[in-house]
Amino acid sequence: MNDYGRESMPFLFVIDYSARQPLLIPLSEVNSQHVPYEIPGRTNVSKIPDESSDISFSKSPEPFSEYEQKFSRVMAHIQRGNSYLLNLTCRTPVEFNTDLRSLFFRARATYKLLLAEQVLVFSPECFVKIEGGHIYSFPMKGTIDAAI
Repeated sequence: MNDYGRESMPFLFVIDYSARQPLLIPLSEVNSQHVPYEIPGRTNVSKIPDESSDISFSKSPEPFSEYEQKFSRVMAHIQRGNSYLLNLTCRTPVEFNTDLRSLFFRARATYKLLLAEQVLVFSPECFVKIEGGHIYSFPMKGTIDAAI
């Protein structure tokens, strides 16, 4: 990333949930067939396929007791001063009646990306912004209503 930054080369960086398979590629090499994306002012997809069927899904979050243990651990670290801002995330299996590409095109998210038909990312919030030669990071997600 430092090398691309020094060269003023835009790039895509994606890291998986377990931080084991990071992906870093120049934006010029991002193919819309394998990695379609949409962000404000930039996209590599030209038309949105017409999808007339309804999408249904179900989710299976972890039991509350497991989440509560994790939450208590986070709160203890905050109270000890080990962190002042923390985002607790948990795996939540989701089942749906379509494929990830259809979900990508149907999502009304401000930021979205589909990686090789395996990973779908969408968010209403900006995490990184480059403006006036400065890079701004907004790493805390979940700070606005997801219905927006």
